[in-house]
Amino acid sequence: MKVLLTFFVLFCSVTLGFGQEQKAGNEASRNTEETFQKIIDQCDNTEILVLRAKIRLEISRATESAGKDAMGMLESAYKVCGEGQVEKAVEMAKNAYEIARQGVTDKFGQVGDNAVTEVQKNSEDKKINKEEQKPWWKFW
Repeated sequence: MKVLLTFFVLFCSVTLGFGQEQKAGNEASRNTEETFQKIIDQCDNTEILVLRAKIRLEISRATESAGKDAMGMLESAYKVCGEGQVEKAVEMAKNAYEIARQGVTDKFGQVGDNAVTEVQKNSEDKKINKEEQKPWWKFW
């Protein structure tokens, strides 16, 4: 019994030790308040903050070159916003967003316009057998 208890205590201490050494996540995920405060200190315009979020979402799906271009343009927009030229910074951020969206289109080959499209059904789809109308649990 002592051997089992010793093994259990040793196992728990080893696993807890490894969990603390791994330090999963990056700096931004561990210090979200500080990271967000740094972003706001650069530019506190809400439109640019929203565009930043949209750009970061699109970059993960865009081509590598479009992602680099969009991030570079976004960083430039933050610098311009910090200098007090908010309208110019917003335009730069919008252009960066368009570059990121174009990168997604180039990568996947279709425009993601979020539009709802109607699919035409075949006339054969309208014909339903009596058997197909039964619930799945009634197989007799």
